Amino acid sequence: MEIQLEFVTGQNEDGEDITIVKTFVNNKVKSRVLREAVDLNSKIDFNDLKGTDMDTLVDFTCNIYKNKFNRDEFYDGLDASKMIDTLTNIIEDVVNGAENRLATFPKEQ
Repeated sequence: MEIQLEFVTGQNEDGEDITIVKTFVNNKVKSRVLREAVDLNSKIDFNDLKGTDMDTLVDFTCNIYKNKFNRDEFYDGLDASKMIDTLTNIIEDVVNGAENRLATFPKEQ
């Protein structure tokens, strides 16, 4: 899983923000994270997100990436048009990754 956030590092002489984009990657998800993702997926109505739901999902996302960024950095660093897709994709990636792995196990006969 990968996420890109934009960070303001200062301002130029015209007063415009100077930004850098940082990419965060996590290829290894702990089982506890899967359990949290399943719980969140069942508790949150993704078609009717509330502010507290978004905070919960952002905190979950920060946790997945080992808190290399915090809630404020996520909110300030991600374009609003990408936010809902990013949060839902993270939950789906965690849950689907486990389901895909389970599908490789042999079936009992």
